[in-house]
Amino acid sequence: MPTRIALVIATLISNFALTSLALADSNYSHRDPIEASLAYQAVIRTPSFSDHNDGHVWIAEMSKMTRRYVRDPATRLRILALAHKHALGNQLPPGLVLAVIETESSFNGRATSRVGARGLMQVMPFWRDVLGHSSDNLYQTETNIRYGCKILKRYLDRENGNISRALARYNGSVGKLTYANKVIKKWRRFDSTLELESGLLLAQR
Repeated sequence: MPTRIALVIATLISNFALTSLALADSNYSHRDPIEASLAYQAVIRTPSFSDHNDGHVWIAEMSKMTRRYVRDPATRLRILALAHKHALGNQLPPGLVLAVIETESSFNGRATSRVGARGLMQVMPFWRDVLGHSSDNLYQTETNIRYGCKILKRYLDRENGNISRALARYNGSVGKLTYANKVIKKWRRFDSTLELESGLLLAQR
């Protein structure tokens, strides 16, 4: 990936950290002490949360935003923690991954498209032969998110860091902007700093 593109992605990930600090000032807390305990454990057990305080603030806010899709707190917090882990593991902004999940499946881990895409990030079965093993279960939460993040990173590298084009490839709609714009709109909800980088996200026609 060219140096400029690497700097763009690094900036977006850095902005994610700034968002966590901003959220810390909002004094948001879990409405349920059981959920708070689950969130604490999710952060402690997820190595990508290098700062546990910021991690707890982030996962609490993302939990609030995704509660309407996943009512069970344990399931919801597991999805969020794994999305964070595999996003940063692939140099992707966590908010972007959450936006893809929301767009693709509305956080339904059992979702199946009419063409056979599976799970949270709607991964096509052929990717198992490319990235893993034919026996991999694409409905399994971590497996699906791991695959989805690797696929998105592949497309991002292929498109030299152009996020809109990478998203179009992910969706199989190369040359069209509808899907990419939909994801980016959702991404802005998950990451309030994204507007600062909006000029970097304009699709190239």
